[in-house]
Amino acid sequence: MNQPLNVGIDVGSTTVKISIFENGKPIFEKYERHKFDVEKTIRTFFDEAMPILKDRFITICLTGSAGMQVSEALSIPFVQEVVSCTLAVRKLLPPVDVILELGGEDAKIVYFTEIDGQKTVTSKSLSSETASSSSSTKEETKPCSSACSSSSNESSSCSCSDCSSPKDRNVAIDSRMNTMCAAGTGAFIDQMAALLETDAEGLNNLAKTYTHLYTIASRCGVFAKSDVQPLLNEGVPKSDVAASVLQSVVNQTISGLASGKPIKGRVAFLGGPLHFLSELRNMFIKTLALVDESEINTILSEKREPEGEEGKKFIRYGTGLLPENAQFYVARGAALYSASQTPFPTAFLQGRIEKMSDKLRAASYKQLLPPLFESAEALNAFRERHSHSVVPRFSMENARGPLFLGIDCGSTTIKGCLTNLKGEVGWMYYTTHQGNPLKAAIDMFTSMWTSILEEPKPTEEEKAAGKGENGFEKPFIARAVATGYGENLIKAAFLVDDGMVETMCHLKAAQFFQPDVDFVLDIGGQDMKSMTIDVDVSEKSPSPSPSPSASASASASSQSSSSSSSSSNDSVEKRRRSGGVISTICLNEACSSGCGSFIQTLSATLEMPITEFSAAGLRSKQPVDLGSRCTVFMNSRIKQAQKDCATVEDISAGLALSIIKNALFKVIRIHDPKELGTKVVVQGGTFLNDSVLRAAEIVFDTTVVRPDIAGHMGAFGAALVAQEQWEKLNAEVASAVADTTTKQDEGEVDRDETPMDDEDTAEMTKELKKGLSQTSFLSLQDIKELKWESTSRRCGQCVNNCQLTVHRFSHHDGAEHISGNKCERGLPPDQRRIDQTLPDLVAWHRQRVFSPKLYTPLLPKDAPRGTLGIPRALFMWEDYPMWFTVFTKLGFRVIISRESNEKMHLKAMETIPSEAACYPAKLMHGHVADLIERKVDAIFFPMHLYGRKEVKDAPEHFYCALLSTYAAMINNSFDFKKLGIKYFMPPVLIYEEDKGAKRFGEEVHKMWPEIKKSEGRDAFAAGCKAFKEWREEYRRKGEEAIQLSRSKGKPLAVLAAYPYQLDGIHCGAITPMLLQEGYTVLTADAIAHLGADAKMPYEILNMYSMDGRILEAAKYVCKDGNEDFIFIYLSSFGCGVTPSCHEQCCSWLKFKGRMYANIKIDQALNMGAVRVRIRSLVAAHRMQRYRHTLPLVAPSSSPAASSPPAADTPSSSSTPSSSPSPSQSAGATPVSFKKELVEVVVKQGLKSIPKKPYTVLVSNFSEEHTDGYCAGLNSEGWNFVVCPDFKQQETVDMGLRYVNNDCCYGAILIVGGIILALKKGLYDPDKTHVAWIHMGGSCSSRSLAFTIRRGLIQAGYPQVGVSEFNYNFLCNPELSISQTLRVNYAFVMNDLLTRLYHRCHPYEKEKGSSMKLWKEWKEKTLKHVEKGSILKTKSFMKKMVKAFEKLPLVTEERTKPRVGIIGTMCKVEPEFYYWLLDYLVDEEGCEVSVLDFYGYAIAPSYNAMNAYNTYSFPFMMKVGGFFANKMIATFIDWGSAALKGSKRFDPMMPMSTVLERTWSIVPKYHISGEGWFYTSQFVFLLDQGVDNFICTTPFDCMPVHLGCRGAMKQLKEMFPKLNACILDFDAGTSRMNLTNRIRLMLNSMPERQLSGPKKTLCSLVDLEDLVARDASQTSVDSSSESASASSSSSSSQDEFAGKMPMAMECKPSACRSCASSATCSILSSALLQSSTSSTPSSIPSAAPQDQPVAQATTPS
Repeated sequence: MNQPLNVGIDVGSTTVKISIFENGKPIFEKYERHKFDVEKTIRTFFDEAMPILKDRFITICLTGSAGMQVSEALSIPFVQEVVSCTLAVRKLLPPVDVILELGGEDAKIVYFTEIDGQKTVTSKSLSSETASSSSSTKEETKPCSSACSSSSNESSSCSCSDCSSPKDRNVAIDSRMNTMCAAGTGAFIDQMAALLETDAEGLNNLAKTYTHLYTIASRCGVFAKSDVQPLLNEGVPKSDVAASVLQSVVNQTISGLASGKPIKGRVAFLGGPLHFLSELRNMFIKTLALVDESEINTILSEKREPEGEEGKKFIRYGTGLLPENAQFYVARGAALYSASQTPFPTAFLQGRIEKMSDKLRAASYKQLLPPLFESAEALNAFRERHSHSVVPRFSMENARGPLFLGIDCGSTTIKGCLTNLKGEVGWMYYTTHQGNPLKAAIDMFTSMWTSILEEPKPTEEEKAAGKGENGFEKPFIARAVATGYGENLIKAAFLVDDGMVETMCHLKAAQFFQPDVDFVLDIGGQDMKSMTIDVDVSEKSPSPSPSPSASASASASSQSSSSSSSSSNDSVEKRRRSGGVISTICLNEACSSGCGSFIQTLSATLEMPITEFSAAGLRSKQPVDLGSRCTVFMNSRIKQAQKDCATVEDISAGLALSIIKNALFKVIRIHDPKELGTKVVVQGGTFLNDSVLRAAEIVFDTTVVRPDIAGHMGAFGAALVAQEQWEKLNAEVASAVADTTTKQDEGEVDRDETPMDDEDTAEMTKELKKGLSQTSFLSLQDIKELKWESTSRRCGQCVNNCQLTVHRFSHHDGAEHISGNKCERGLPPDQRRIDQTLPDLVAWHRQRVFSPKLYTPLLPKDAPRGTLGIPRALFMWEDYPMWFTVFTKLGFRVIISRESNEKMHLKAMETIPSEAACYPAKLMHGHVADLIERKVDAIFFPMHLYGRKEVKDAPEHFYCALLSTYAAMINNSFDFKKLGIKYFMPPVLIYEEDKGAKRFGEEVHKMWPEIKKSEGRDAFAAGCKAFKEWREEYRRKGEEAIQLSRSKGKPLAVLAAYPYQLDGIHCGAITPMLLQEGYTVLTADAIAHLGADAKMPYEILNMYSMDGRILEAAKYVCKDGNEDFIFIYLSSFGCGVTPSCHEQCCSWLKFKGRMYANIKIDQALNMGAVRVRIRSLVAAHRMQRYRHTLPLVAPSSSPAASSPPAADTPSSSSTPSSSPSPSQSAGATPVSFKKELVEVVVKQGLKSIPKKPYTVLVSNFSEEHTDGYCAGLNSEGWNFVVCPDFKQQETVDMGLRYVNNDCCYGAILIVGGIILALKKGLYDPDKTHVAWIHMGGSCSSRSLAFTIRRGLIQAGYPQVGVSEFNYNFLCNPELSISQTLRVNYAFVMNDLLTRLYHRCHPYEKEKGSSMKLWKEWKEKTLKHVEKGSILKTKSFMKKMVKAFEKLPLVTEERTKPRVGIIGTMCKVEPEFYYWLLDYLVDEEGCEVSVLDFYGYAIAPSYNAMNAYNTYSFPFMMKVGGFFANKMIATFIDWGSAALKGSKRFDPMMPMSTVLERTWSIVPKYHISGEGWFYTSQFVFLLDQGVDNFICTTPFDCMPVHLGCRGAMKQLKEMFPKLNACILDFDAGTSRMNLTNRIRLMLNSMPERQLSGPKKTLCSLVDLEDLVARDASQTSVDSSSESASASSSSSSSQDEFAGKMPMAMECKPSACRSCASSATCSILSSALLQSSTSSTPSSIPSAAPQDQPVAQATTPS
């Protein structure tokens, strides 16, 4: 009897793998890229495997990120890939401690940890276990028991149910998986390989010969691409780039997935990239300090310890293991997982595969948009409309006189353009330079010179005039100008006359086509630029260039009588020279998302020419909505669309729309496309894609101009600039000659000089003209002879130690051209441009705050209390003078960590608990590690909730929600006790000196009892004095710098940054660029005090101390007379605090006409992008002549009173958004842009909210509780209503119009939902008010009321007021006693109702009965809260419990796994929340536990009491907190009393039971947002028996970093069985991405680890598939019974119809187990044996690793 075959299929994001097992051994395996055609690849696999599968019974299971929908379509089981991989490793390999698995777009880490005393592989026992494993393989193995037929030994586990149960092995499995970003995966490596013109294997081979490693961003694949391209452009060897790419993959995996947990012990490397790429493995081994497994036996056999430093690390960390065929382990795990399934005939599966395509399409749930064109006529009209924007051209045969060369050397391409005096184009060139711009430039210039020297011929007119072949004026290059990233390199190599920043060139080109252009958008390969032009200014202010008339007359006077000069027509001149002044410039940040390279990469992945892919979008009927955020996140949505069977046409069109939305909402950040104006020019290579062009028209809601040379606009603009410069020089020559002649005529010539006659004057003019007419650009011969060499070296001049690329050209006599430098220190002296006399306060700040002269540590003999280390990070960048003084006075030798560099960041990256933390926070770990290496006795870093109140009128002065308590995260990341280091992290009060001194004295006495409290107080006071001295000196330096700069006539630049962002690793390259441009560099802190008297209207809540100083500096820059300032705002990537401050500064500065730029800093700063941004800002500043106005203005008229339209009126517009346009919205007033700012006023407290008939909108902060809270408030005359829920994507699209895309995702949803409710006409704007209910603290949500109000003004609803209040009654004394009681017991009542429902729902006997009962009691609860008697509340709760006690259930026992849901996003995004509940209960068979919401109400009472004890808050705050706590505790007791005695429901537990453990992980001082309460939610549910969690958080939520991710390591040590899935929500999050990670958590539950799938393929539908098949294709036994049964399909169908009632009663298990199977001829026709074979009861045992396997593997 043949054993069934076990089939596993791994459908990944880029590849498909299949593994077929027989008797526990793989017999067939195949690996192939599916190229997004999963269906075809699976069919091919089965066709090749059919000789093995035919006439056999099989079990099958699918896995992989792209396998879920295939599994649903085929009705076969699915297992999450991490679980599958883990299973394969546990069954097929010796024990391991960690699995590292990299796939196409997924990366995973799995940790195995012993629990309950069971021993696993550890670093201490590794050597002995390895030796045992090595020797035991040669011994004869014996069955572990009589019941088990498998063999076992110490190195491999038995597969029987007894031996392989989780209880026996007893290890906790901790699985990690990357989130939405595909950085650090196979797809990322493929993209980087494409940049290097190779494949993944070629990249691996290049890396073998590297010499230097460069910093490449490991956070994000798109950031990394932005880093790689400049390195290639600078001539860095490809081998170095390849190795750097692989190292970035290592960094991303460790920092992103380890999350503070070390990777040590025996590490298994799995997955395609790690299998095929040896150098990637080596990078992991080197970085993790592992020894390759292959070296261990040699080391052990020689009985020696590994030598040197590497040997020590081996003993500590362990080994790296690469199993054979590592790329198949996920598929193998799926095959093993399927073994417990009931086998079925292969024929059943064949029928399903044939119908797979239809089932996949039927399962589609993609979000669709209207098509780009409604009809063919619309497409034709579009093409006709854009056929007129054509540049005038001339033939090179007719080229005459001066020609002007423009060169645009971009990040990936190089373009050239030749124009004549008319602005006509005669020659253009475009090519990709593939990382070698010099070689591409030589080819381009050779082509240009050939066309100039060979093509010109005399015209017929010239021949008739007798000019012949040599009689006409020959063309020549008059001037050349370069632009783009490679501008300096091209200038140095080819002696180009001048360079111009690319934004100015693009503006010049745009004005040629549209003289009065309002807005220019340029999207290139990796760059996106937008410019707003104030056209009116050109009519009021002189242009900085020579006036057209003067320039034209001067040119005419200096020209010979050439035909080209005389034939210039006025219209061309007007078009070429008209235009306004730039008012704002926006460029994409370091990220190149939404640019052309993404389209190029996707088309290459689809193996389609980019032109074909682009054209496909024009034919789309249903474009897929791909979102508008980062295109890396968009990858997930594209994968989802492909699984939904979306066509290439629909994806192409959806991508085009997404690119434009990305430009509007992410880069330009507009609220209404009408702000762009009516005359818009779009350009750049991306707009040669007609789909993108049409998308721009749709989204902009206007007709745009797309020149036919859109891809050459940079080069064309550079040529126009060259012509202007040449004409200006000629005008100067003419003026000089005229001056000389005039002086001679008037007798002013020196007597000793010989007067010039007419001939002398003509000769002088000729000589001057000759010098000006000839460019310095290399001739054709010089270009052919050009030679150069490139070398690389380290600068060594500062801590950055830049890797320099040095070019030496043959025409420069050995002179060096250097690139890769962040400052001028590495340049030769003759190339340095910085005026050393210009003040640089950034450099002064660095030197002063850590001055070794001012802050010299005590000698060891003079420091009785030892050494104390202080990290050179975060707040110490302004507080170090204070704390150095404090601890020096206390007798410590204070040691500061070394200066920041890249190695510092990598030093402790595996301790970083949160991938999304800002770079300065990540750097903090490296500084702490540095102090540990220096063996200090103690490390000090305090916790700051509040900063100094330096802004007088600021309502709050918090510190950043993350960094204020980041010291606690550091404490959780390092084992200081084990290291023997004291870690001192006291909460400090630096804003009140007396209270702060007292508090510090108490804290320092606790840590060092020998230090008296009075000593601590005195030291603190001395430290405060030292801080004041340095701060006063700082301010004086700021004032002196302004005076000195203005005395020299120099402009000034303010670098607005937090103090720790002034670290050289963050902005070390920015200040030298500004100094090179002649700007004095100031900091916001140096001039903030000068803005104190400036009055500007606020649109935000000024709640952060450091932000307040930046805002004061912006106010000073806005003062009249400060037009010589520019303002540069630095923000960290992922910072959720800065968007509000950033937008406020931008608003003020725009209104006052100041030039402004935002630069985001991250671990890798793209110098090319930063240089373009700064040069553009400087160029625009020099052009500026007018003050621009702010978009946020008050409507010019009062709102029109109109009846609101129907809520869901369909729009006839072709705009791909279902939201109405502002002009169509009910009650909306069109915004007119006045030259005045509007103060955003948010009212405070409940009494500021109008009562009925006003409707008060409240955002839905909880699906179960918001309505109850509203009911409690409505009890006294208000009409609070919960804002309706809309479709998620519709809400996001609306929210992104009015909220900075870097803000919290919840803010985007809340603002979008409120504005949508008004635009859809659901409420009368004249009778509507909005209330924002918040938790207080330093979370950015505290200021959301201002964001809502500002959004309402911008949307045209200024009449809708906004009020805010804290839902905690302690902060709302205006609430009556009745309201206070009602809103608080409403929380407890709804908690009780929710608890009852979720307990009954999974076990209800009648489907829907629990929901019906829930709705009934929900209505009763709302009525009771609003109007019921408070005294009857306790009895009401008891009645509620009794009603649910009577609900019939299938069982009273809790047999289903419990999953806890915690976090904010499950509440804020109801669409996902309801889907999640249904999915967990109905599809996964779980019981859901939702944390009681009353914790949100009671937590503030603990915070109030803690604030008194910790921060010396008023005593009444403590008293109020005490009584609030008792009140809520009373209501909780009522709920517990109602549940008392119930056998069905768990009791309500008081919060006090978890506080001590919670505060041991996260300090009670962490009160931002949910603060420590987030951690307590885990402990609370874990105590109730819930081990599995889904945590929902907004992407980059600051407080959650500490409360969730930062606490995870400690929580898992406290609760080893904790199994958590953390979901980050973003505007671009896809459902598939979330589902995949949820399934990882579910399948990681111990009860599901080895249980196998519960689904079976065979069902009634399968029988129908089998009957429908032709008899000849059915697997039939040769017996006569089977032959007669399958003689004809028609007789089988008749027999099946007769047995239909019997078949309908079959259970969802194999038909062979059916009681009627013996008489079912349909089944017997498919079976190979008449008797039923036994079903395997466990997973088969492991096959020997040397077992031959049939493989058909396609290399990666």
